[in-house]
Amino acid sequence: MHLATGEERFRSYAVRGLEFDLGRASESGLGLQWQRVEGDPVVYPYWIHGGAGVGSALVRFHQLLGDERYGELARRVADDTFVTYSYAPGLFEGLAGIGEFMLDMYRCTGDEEYRDRANAVARTILWFRVEEEGGIAFPGRWLNRIAHDYATGSAGIGMFLSRLVAPGERAFVDL
Repeated sequence: MHLATGEERFRSYAVRGLEFDLGRASESGLGLQWQRVEGDPVVYPYWIHGGAGVGSALVRFHQLLGDERYGELARRVADDTFVTYSYAPGLFEGLAGIGEFMLDMYRCTGDEEYRDRANAVARTILWFRVEEEGGIAFPGRWLNRIAHDYATGSAGIGMFLSRLVAPGERAFVDL
């Protein structure tokens, strides 16, 4: 909104929101991580709640506001968030969201290591594929049925795989 309107209050709201989330990070031997909700003993690397989501926001704040602190934090979160194994392949709570964050980092920095990480994530996602006569699909959140939705299923995974082949803007995120 700040970029569209020029109103400083929207920039202030966005920065305060991001700083709030940064203030909720847990630091351990695994690095910077985030809980799904306050008091949750588990930390998550995912896009909807976890490092991949916070890191994706940091990348955009760095790019749009030119604040190098956010760029440095994005690099740190990318290192701390990168995993190639998860119980789910999906975009919101799975590997595809982590892969998208790695592509965000590649697009921002040009560093091939992030694209290599995204490729590693994609290789693991392909383990989840279900091949049928009509094509390939992926299971949803609980891995108990085929899902074609954006958040947990084939649509979000397919968008990640497509962006991996032709890195560019992230659909529905980069406006």
